[in-house]
Amino acid sequence: MSNVGITQRPSTVSSSTPLMSTPDDPKVKSLNNIKLGFLFGLPATAEAAAARIIKNLPHFGLFYVLVLWIRLSISLLPARQFSLLQLMATTIVTNQYLIMLRLMLNSIA
Repeated sequence: MSNVGITQRPSTVSSSTPLMSTPDDPKVKSLNNIKLGFLFGLPATAEAAAARIIKNLPHFGLFYVLVLWIRLSISLLPARQFSLLQLMATTIVTNQYLIMLRLMLNSIA
């Protein structure tokens, strides 16, 4: 193909405009020095993890039970709907019993 009839426009950039200069030595961060930060230290062994769970059980016991309950209910959901209903019913009964027990202890003292 020929460039018949095509003309190139003259440059509109004035020569007085300073050109941007690039740095001679760009600084690139090394990815080898990345350290992951955690909110708490991960235990080195399974025994250390079990010891930490047992030590923290009085503080986080309710959350551990809640996680176990959620995992059990999710595993029962696809094929065992009746077992899931039984789990929910026993959970409701247990919660009502614990609420009544707490109210009774407050009324005695």
